[in-house]
Amino acid sequence: MAIWTKDEITAALRAVQKRVADAVAAADYAVFMDDSTGGWSASGYLAHLVLSVKPTAKVYHLPPDKIAAMFGVAAQPERTYDEIAVLYSAKLAGGMRAEMSPPVLPTSYRFPEGVTDVQAHLVQAWNDGNDKLIAGMEAMSDADLDRLVIPHPMGEVLTLREMLFFTIHHSTMHAGDIERCLATSVI
Repeated sequence: MAIWTKDEITAALRAVQKRVADAVAAADYAVFMDDSTGGWSASGYLAHLVLSVKPTAKVYHLPPDKIAAMFGVAAQPERTYDEIAVLYSAKLAGGMRAEMSPPVLPTSYRFPEGVTDVQAHLVQAWNDGNDKLIAGMEAMSDADLDRLVIPHPMGEVLTLREMLFFTIHHSTMHAGDIERCLATSVI
């Protein structure tokens, strides 16, 4: 996939954001919550996506010098969207799972007190997280996206642009999982 510029990244993030939000918003609540297949439910996948995008979005709102002080700067040539997708797929094929992430990452979603509509809440949290990520990315310079790095739970150090590539790929992969759950629910 040819994604590199901020406009291309924004378009890809917006497309997958809409894809997930539309699929979930149109789903029956019981089907959305159904976890009878033994794997994650559509709600579980969406909670996972929210847990992925929200902390990522926070980084893009830090001052560049703070990101550099915390994590450093790129020491290797930047990889393309396709290279990041292949790297992640290889990690998954090798057995990596979200549950194996470092303990500093949240592993379950905590709902604020009083949430009664999990479906609507998760869609709103998903949209808010993506909006914040895009706003933070758009405020950064291209030079900072290419120079600054952050650690990824798969054990890699990614530039901020590469992390955006990962986020697009990861969200797209789980959008398909959500759609499959909604289509194959036994409810």
